[in-house]
Amino acid sequence: MKIAIPNWQGRVSPVFDVAGSLLLFDVNGQDVLRREELPLRGHGLAARAEELTALKVDVLVCGAISRALLSAISASGVLVIPQICGPVEDVLRAYMHDCLTDCYRMPQSRDGAHNHSGRLGERDIS
Repeated sequence: MKIAIPNWQGRVSPVFDVAGSLLLFDVNGQDVLRREELPLRGHGLAARAEELTALKVDVLVCGAISRALLSAISASGVLVIPQICGPVEDVLRAYMHDCLTDCYRMPQSRDGAHNHSGRLGERDIS
């Protein structure tokens, strides 16, 4: 499985739409087989979604993301887990151990006021 996390100074990039780089992890169960940092070159909705598809990403764990980009990425078959913050390594570890809890939710989404995504890992935001 390939897990992508946008990176900004070792933390989950606050806004995926304008993130400059991506950490891509090949994982098998609880083991990270490969880790690679890649620049994100695509600008615009279609280009960002195509970039993830070309990398064969299965899961995108990210901070804030526009509804349109989330829809485009989800439509390509990638599971998007939005509104996540924290150190990339901690977030990856929590995801791999199925314990990505509210402590990794972006502050504005913890009270539900800006959380349109439902459960962690929910694909649809309505």
